[in-house]
Amino acid sequence: MMRDLIFSLSSMVLAGGLFGMAGCGDPPSTVPAPKMDKVKQAQQDAAGNGAGATEVTDDRHEAAYLAAKEMLSKVPEGDTRGLRGVLQSHGEALRGIADNAKDTHLRANASLMLARLYEASDDRKAAISYYRQARDLLPNELEISRLLALALAGDGQFSKAAPIQRKIVDEAPDDLEARLLLGEILLKAGREDDATRAYAEYEIRRKGLIDGLTLHDKAKKYVKPVEERVACALALAPARDNGTAMALLYALKFDPEVKVRAAVVEAMGLQRLSGYRERLEERLTLETDAEMKETITWALSEIKRDPVETQQGAAPVDANAVAEANKTPEGKPASPTPAAG
Repeated sequence: MMRDLIFSLSSMVLAGGLFGMAGCGDPPSTVPAPKMDKVKQAQQDAAGNGAGATEVTDDRHEAAYLAAKEMLSKVPEGDTRGLRGVLQSHGEALRGIADNAKDTHLRANASLMLARLYEASDDRKAAISYYRQARDLLPNELEISRLLALALAGDGQFSKAAPIQRKIVDEAPDDLEARLLLGEILLKAGREDDATRAYAEYEIRRKGLIDGLTLHDKAKKYVKPVEERVACALALAPARDNGTAMALLYALKFDPEVKVRAAVVEAMGLQRLSGYRERLEERLTLETDAEMKETITWALSEIKRDPVETQQGAAPVDANAVAEANKTPEGKPASPTPAAG
């Protein structure tokens, strides 16, 4: 019933760094007080305190959840005081939903919302508890595991976050951001050798994605089909290093497919590297496809909004660890990957 109402997972990680919370000083909340006369009964029923508490239906649970979600949608980004206000006014109802609703997705929705609100209230333990409950309710939703791993790491529980993050990497092997996060978690857990191997695996995967995007034969026939090259380009977005930047610029110049070039430009816009600006402006004057021109314009606006300088290396990779990770199952070094071009 509630599958389409899973709360926007990407919005649940609060600002303030990889593992940090929001900064000092909360701005005054601009969220209006809820009209309690219209939602009070639904909240009381969901919490188990209303007159019909013994016969609460998921319809009433859903009404209470939607009332909380509506108030939450009015909280400006970064307004932790507003988030705390939502917890104060709707927390009891959400806890009732998370514990008592029959619909699994509705319970998970309420658990995720509570986790976010508890994070805003600096109650990491409660937040972790509700992220874990949501994960247990929907174990196949990888994004919930991501949030749980981040919350555990944010609480300094790196040893507990590591196996969850490892599972994420195993299930999403092309997710470079997840691989970098795994390396950081392992490093902070004191597992330096494992962290080095994780960074080495990241580097190997990054190079594999670059090859998938750029490799072709002497006749200029690409090794990978269009859709796979599109996927490779987008997967490279978290890699803000010089080598990846050169590969993306190469693909932008030479790939004959508009779909691939558009994906490359999207990755550039997500990276926001200042070095892309001149080449994108040049490409904009040459491009004839309307959607491609729109994508380039967007990427240029993102770079102008918040430019990022390229990095010499994406991760502290140990050459010996790379060689070890690149061995075949028989223990022999794998054949060298041909260079793009």
